[in-house]
This record gives sequence, structure tokens and C-alpha cells, in this order.
Amino acid sequence: MIVCTRCGHHNAAKNEFCDSCGVFLEWEGVHVSEPGDDMAPGPLPPPQPGLVTRIKHAVLGDGPPPLPPPTVPMPAPDGRVPGHDAAVAHEPSAQQPAPPLPRPKPHVVTPPSRTVQPGDLVCGTCGEVNGSERSFCRRCGTTLAEVIPVRRHWWQRSASAGTGRATVTTADSSARRAADGRAGGAGRAGGSSAAASAAPGGARRRGRRAKGKVLGGYGRIRRVVALLAIVGIGSGLAVPSLRSAITSKGGDLLNTIKRTVNPEYRQVGPDNTLSVASSAVAGHEATMVADGGANTYWLGAPDAQDATVTLTFSPPTRLAQILITSGDQEDPANFKAQPRPKDVFVRAMRADGSTITSRQIALDDKASPQKFSLDAKDVAQVAVTVQSCYPDPALHVCALTEIEFFQEK
Repeated sequence: MIVCTRCGHHNAAKNEFCDSCGVFLEWEGVHVSEPGDDMAPGPLPPPQPGLVTRIKHAVLGDGPPPLPPPTVPMPAPDGRVPGHDAAVAHEPSAQQPAPPLPRPKPHVVTPPSRTVQPGDLVCGTCGEVNGSERSFCRRCGTTLAEVIPVRRHWWQRSASAGTGRATVTTADSSARRAADGRAGGAGRAGGSSAAASAAPGGARRRGRRAKGKVLGGYGRIRRVVALLAIVGIGSGLAVPSLRSAITSKGGDLLNTIKRTVNPEYRQVGPDNTLSVASSAVAGHEATMVADGGANTYWLGAPDAQDATVTLTFSPPTRLAQILITSGDQEDPANFKAQPRPKDVFVRAMRADGSTITSRQIALDDKASPQKFSLDAKDVAQVAVTVQSCYPDPALHVCALTEIEFFQEK
């Protein structure tokens, strides 16, 4: 057998490590012979007949002759027994007891050399505290590949999470990275499968911690916003003037959003009695361009150098859109037979004649109304000038059926 010199445990002769403390017996063990290992087997005595056999032989008289009593040689005056030389006489008998075995040492658990800190590796064999950078225990040499690093307490993790990204569990994360590296090394070296699979688990844990921190930050923001909303609603309900102000502002904001997403318009008409044109053919005066009829139109004089119609708003108003219907549509066949506007120039003006905004518009050659944006405030007059016509762009005098204006509701 092999006796461990560290803990005194008796191990089988084939053991390489102690069954009690796990040390390497090649370094920490002593080979001891067991009792009876040196005894050589001697000749067995002849079998003796039993009691019934001896009685039968005594009655019948056919038994074997009795064995002579063994002769014991008498020792000589010098103490030697005849037939035995001095060397044999002084050899120890085979029945001599084995030498006493060494007493086992008491198994004393040695306390760790330092206090456990987050990220340390505690040896499962001897209980020694090792740093996160070690791969083997510094006291007993046991591998630390499967040892899980010491984690921070919940209050330490909570305190460090609120101080910023740079201070989040530095020792813990470095220790886990070291453990993952050891686990990967153990897997490459032929170690256990549990140690080899520790690295992906460590990465998943780090991913869950990072995700939890991000979602936790969003949760804090949502709680603050909800608290402010509750305080604002409570204050508005408690103070009547503040409640009315909040309601008014909220209504204005809602209307603004509705106008932006889905604006609504209403038609606004000019004072048609004040409509004038640079020139006009008899029966097609400027007032016919805003009379609301689809079978009437304004047409400038054929020899005029300018073809402009001016519409007046009284009082000044705000405009958002302009709708133009072109061509001669008194008879559907006249639309393609007569010239129709191609390019027009629209100018919105104030009451003093200054320009608020202007726009160059290219009309499609079609009979249906065409809508264009015209965002202007305090509009007193709108002048529309025909610059070219279909089918000949050199023409600038052609029929205009209707001009309509709209503003947002």
C-alpha cells in the first residue's frame, strides 16, 4: 500500500493520487509492505482421520500405525539447535509481525491565505483563494479550469451599474474572461467537455447583462416621463386656469397635427367685379375667368403683346392652393381645335403691389382642372400671365377657362 504523507490516508498500491486529499502520491506518498507479504507458503500437514474413522480402525484393528511423535531436537550447551547453522538460527521467523505502520497525520484544513474577492478562484481541493489569472492552485496544484469565479453581491452590482459603462463589474468581467480562456484551453488540450463549453456560456451571460443594462436605462426614462405626465395631469385638474390653458394648447397641437397629416381646404373667391386683364376679346372679358362656369373663358386680344389677368381679394386673405382649368371648353370639340395655355407665371402681391411669392407653372395639355400649391399670407392680388401655348409655344394668347383659389380650414 501507499500512505499519504499529507493526510495519512492508506491508498492501494496501484493509486497515483490520494483518495482523500488528491495529492500526487509519486511526490507525497510512502510505499509500505502489508502484513504477510514476505511469508512463503510452507508444506501442508497430512490430513488427520476423523473421530468416527479412528473408532472404526480401533474396533476392526485394520487402521494405519500411529504416527510417531515428532522429535524436537534439544539445544546444545552453546544454544545452537542441531541441524541448523548459525545463519538460519539468527534469521527472523516467517511468523514475525510486520513493522508498525506510521501513524496517520491528522487532516487539518488550512485556511486560505487571503480574503475572497469578486473574480477570485477558490480551489475545491484545499480551499485556497487564487487570483483570476491562475490556471492551477498555488497551494496543491489542482487545475482551476472548471472553477467558477466568485461573483459580486447584488448590491455591489447595482451600485456599479449606475456609475457608467466604464465601471461596470471590472473585476468580475475580467475574471470571467480568464475563466473562459481557461475553459477553451482545457477543451483544446483534451479536457472535459464541461470546461470546453464554458466560453460560449460566458459570452451569452455577458450579452444578457449588457442587454439588461440598456433595457434598464430605457425603463428609467419611461418611469420619469410617466411621473412627469401624472404630475402635469394632476396639476391641470387641480387649477382651473391651468386646465383651460392645457386644454387649449392641446387642442391647437392636435389641430396642427391633423392639418399636417391630412389638411382640409375651402374655396375662397376673389372680388370678380375688380378683375382686370391686359386685353380681352369681346364676350370673353376678365370677369369670366373667375365666374365659376366651365363654358366661359377669358381670351386676350390676338395682337396683344401681353396676356395677363389680375384678380383682387378684398379683404386680403391667405392662399394655399390654386386650381387652373385651361382652353376653350364651351364646346368639347373646341379644346383641341383652339390654342390652350402651356406655361403660365403666377405672382401673389400685397395691397401696395409688392410681391409676396411667385411661381412658374407648366400645365399639362388636358381639359381637367390642375392643382398647384401657392402658400402666401395677406394676398390682395394675384396676376396670372400666359407665356406660351399648345400646340405652338410661340403663341402667348389663348383661352383660360377658370382660375380658383383655396385656403386651409
